[in-house]
Amino acid sequence: MANITLTIPLPVLGAGEYFKTRYRSLPSGAWSSVVNRTNAAFTLTGLSVGSYQLEVILVKADATQCAPVYQAFDVAADFSCIDFTATLLQSGSVYNLKLNYTLPTGFTNPPCGWDVIITGNTGTKTIPYTTLPPGGSITIAVNNVAMAVRVCANLCGDNFKYCYQGDISPVSPPCTPLTIISPDIVYNGPASVPLPNSHFIRVQIINSAPSTTPCTLYYTETSMPLAGPPDSGSQVLLLYPAPANLMYSIRVYPKAQFPGEAHYQCHIVDACGVSHVFNV
Repeated sequence: MANITLTIPLPVLGAGEYFKTRYRSLPSGAWSSVVNRTNAAFTLTGLSVGSYQLEVILVKADATQCAPVYQAFDVAADFSCIDFTATLLQSGSVYNLKLNYTLPTGFTNPPCGWDVIITGNTGTKTIPYTTLPPGGSITIAVNNVAMAVRVCANLCGDNFKYCYQGDISPVSPPCTPLTIISPDIVYNGPASVPLPNSHFIRVQIINSAPSTTPCTLYYTETSMPLAGPPDSGSQVLLLYPAPANLMYSIRVYPKAQFPGEAHYQCHIVDACGVSHVFNV
């Protein structure tokens, strides 16, 4: 036995008005008892599978009865859903929504097919399928945006059963990490002009794609300090988009016992989430 929910949306009832309703199975079943209804949804219970006819009579506030209106509806057998999974896949510049499922032995499609309903930033589109392809998947070209996906078994006569509902996130673009080339540390001796007795960490960097902007280089002295804690700090680097290969120079103040023998460990985290650690 099955239940079905119906609504009489029009006309909108005024004060003192109501609908007299009854129904019967087609083609010549006995009428049910009359029940008064409003515009609110109501449920008919214990129905057998088949076609039915609903009779509706509008009763005015002065008890005047309008001519009966008849509406047919169908009651379908209860449908057992199968499991679906949904994945958004990228192939070059093309994006596809892929629905996967497994058809059990003896599977029967719903009597009025399937609807795949996709709601994104451009609205909602419904794609009907009379039957599910036997291969176990459906591929639908879509845009790379967030979307809500529903798979609905159409049981005919405005009867539906949702077998899958899920939110799909857009595919993140591929990320190429930045590249560290030839890091070193240079020392300007006592007689160097300008900036005598200065140390500089130098490094060539090819930016990531998408770009790491800004980029922060962290450094910590690893040489034995003459006194006090070792030197450490950070420097923000304004990287150029790849494939530019540029040298960056960061002045540091090591506390090594002997000038020119300073050592540092450095690290950078790029836009891809990759941590690059190097020693100079």
